[in-house]
Amino acid sequence: IYTLSLHDALPIFGRGAQESFARRAELLMRKYVPYREGPLRDSAKVASRFRTGRIVYDTPYARRQYTEEGYAHSGKRTHHWDRAMMGRDGKTLRAYAAKLYDKGVG
Repeated sequence: IYTLSLHDALPIFGRGAQESFARRAELLMRKYVPYREGPLRDSAKVASRFRTGRIVYDTPYARRQYTEEGYAHSGKRTHHWDRAMMGRDGKTLRAYAAKLYDKGVG
């Protein structure tokens, strides 16, 4: 999952803002990522390249869980968890980006 590159979109932003934004996006996505024992959800903390805006879920089954709709998930957990997060929490993430912009973090 590649978050909007704030650094490319708004050159005033430095890599610090991009990293902060990507970390916030990953945090908001956690409640939508399928979860049985935790490796899929937790892999993002290790495999992601937050500084460049890339959130990576690195397990052998990550792609299938993300793309296939046939899995039974409980609660808010679903396939295409980035889209689910943006649909439900996108306003929160956009507000965070605006806050970063106002602070001039970078």
